[in-house]
Amino acid sequence: MKFIADTPTVIYSTMSVLKNTIATDGLDSAAIVINLKDRYNNPITNKQVIIQSLRGTTVDTLTNNGILITNNDGACTAFISSLTAGAAQIKIIRPLELVDSFVTVTFTPTSVYDTNSTISANPTELTADSASISTIRITLKDTNNNLIPNIFVKLASNRGDSDFIMYANGRNDGDTTNAQGEVIAYLKSALAGTATIYVVEPTGLNKAIEIKFNYSAIDKFKVELFSVLTNENEIIKNTFIVGSDTAIIRVKALDRFDNIVENYNSSAQLSITGAESISPALINADSFVNGVYTGLVNIQINRILTNFSVIAANGAQYGVITGLNANDNEPPIISEARLIAQSSILNNVLSQSDNFVQLTAKIIDNSNSLTNSLIKANLSQLTGNDNDTRVSAASYDNNTNIALWNVNLKQLTDGQTLNYAIIASDAAGNTTQYTASVSVISAIVSGLTDTYLANNDLTINSDDANMSITIPKGSIKDYNGNIIFVVKKNNIDAYTRNLIETANDKHAANNSAEFSKIRDCYYEINVYNIVGNSLEYIGDNFLKPSKTATIKIKYPNTLNDVYAQNLTIMRLNEAQAEWSTNGIMDRNINTATNEVSVNVTRLSIYGLGFTSYNDLSSVIVYPNPWTPYTPTSDKNINDLEYGVKFSGLPNNCKISIFTISGELVRELNNGLNPSINWNLLNAKGKQIASGVYIYLIEGNGQKKSGKIAIVR
Repeated sequence: MKFIADTPTVIYSTMSVLKNTIATDGLDSAAIVINLKDRYNNPITNKQVIIQSLRGTTVDTLTNNGILITNNDGACTAFISSLTAGAAQIKIIRPLELVDSFVTVTFTPTSVYDTNSTISANPTELTADSASISTIRITLKDTNNNLIPNIFVKLASNRGDSDFIMYANGRNDGDTTNAQGEVIAYLKSALAGTATIYVVEPTGLNKAIEIKFNYSAIDKFKVELFSVLTNENEIIKNTFIVGSDTAIIRVKALDRFDNIVENYNSSAQLSITGAESISPALINADSFVNGVYTGLVNIQINRILTNFSVIAANGAQYGVITGLNANDNEPPIISEARLIAQSSILNNVLSQSDNFVQLTAKIIDNSNSLTNSLIKANLSQLTGNDNDTRVSAASYDNNTNIALWNVNLKQLTDGQTLNYAIIASDAAGNTTQYTASVSVISAIVSGLTDTYLANNDLTINSDDANMSITIPKGSIKDYNGNIIFVVKKNNIDAYTRNLIETANDKHAANNSAEFSKIRDCYYEINVYNIVGNSLEYIGDNFLKPSKTATIKIKYPNTLNDVYAQNLTIMRLNEAQAEWSTNGIMDRNINTATNEVSVNVTRLSIYGLGFTSYNDLSSVIVYPNPWTPYTPTSDKNINDLEYGVKFSGLPNNCKISIFTISGELVRELNNGLNPSINWNLLNAKGKQIASGVYIYLIEGNGQKKSGKIAIVR
């Protein structure tokens, strides 16, 4: 006999959901389990069950469209999924006994999807007055266009704190989306221009909107003065010199929130208080470009002022820059002084013939107020008259800035050094003084005849015996009269000495600090031909073709031996104020006498310097051979003076040392140093044995090799 179950009853039948929160991705699903039992708690098998979502089949998807058959346990299972967020109520519609049974499944949105999310603003154009407001609305949606609540949103402006953002929750640091997936914010600003409002959080949401803030009506001008005004540099000018001075003026038409009124189309009147005048006095309307005028103004000031103002005005609108001052703190600059004698020897005089000189001075005047009466010279040593301590210039040319004195010299004696001074005072009372000296010279070598020069070498030594010039016999051209050689060191004129110091600074910047030891080793050498009272300067052209003179200069004992090997004699290029090795030939270093010698074709200003090596032709390797008795052998093995030196190197040379059989012993690199030493150790730090070694120098695309003998 077979017993079958009765009809389902709500007492024992159940309907449940195993997971009631599901993502709206169409993949995640909730399992709905139904158990049918009769009033005696018996399972009802093979019974059709129909369920449905009250949101409909177009919104929610059920397994087999919700048509189920119970199994032997009276159970059946369906799965529900959806792409639409919200709560879905699933009810049993058959068997009829259970039609009131239901469960609820909540579908939640997925992550924020940039394409479906939106940002909007109303209005998108408003006035920059810190009062007008634009309402910004952010709506967040997922990939299936579901609104996403409870997501934190924060906005920012590309203009930073210039724009003020307030959220509907009353805070200024962000808000969470409401049930409609929205955050509402309010934007206002006092800064004209276009603000880009973008989403900072949630990250990955690339949403932005542009909102334009318009300037309001003109309220004032802003006046600025500059000495330099470029896109890269703005140097403010607030100090002016007495007299006529210029500045770059910038006048901005601004509203009450300091925004530039770009459509300003009226004029502006320029005026000045406390000073004399400003020109131009009127800025025309068409001179303003996008609300800004930039131009050059001239300000006339006739006295020292601690305060004056520049004003731009047009009716009720005005702008002023004050705190300006006028001074003349800089004294006139006497840039050079030159003395021209009858003999035409610049800045020197001949004891035999000169009794009249012209003294000139070039003066830079800040106030443009100099006159010849304000420029004086102390000429008492030149004239021998104590009353000539403050002699006004005979003339002063404001165009060339040259002052001139005509001076009758006192009786001269060979070897004298006569001092003079130039004093200039401007209208503001600023004074400067320039001192110089003139040397009284005679022929150091005179009366040289062709016969003498044809049969004897000529050597001329400087007073300090540290420099000499040797001219081979028969090398000087044929001249009538006497040839004189003038060698100067301590009495070189100030103008030329300034050129030398400038050249020294340039050379020191590109050479070793050792240059300080030879910085003062320079001499001025000139050659003159004198016939009667007429003197001709022949320094550039006194030698016969293909003939040279030898110049020797001693260097100090304190100079490092390595750097001494890099010494040369250089000629002063006066036009460029720099030392040059053009025309320098046959350089030779004598370390026994501490002398450098070169051959030259002209006489000028020569001094010691270091060579700039660009190839391997000047490389010197010493001592070679190396023995325990060489000067470097008594040094410590770690001392830079110990071992074999490689001198005259270009930058970044690779030096490889091999045995005579070709085995690599050591590699060196000099980097940026012109010299490097090998301390006679191999690559493992062991002392090498006596023998002959091969060196290979590679640098600047060149190679040079040689042998080194080591005798222990």
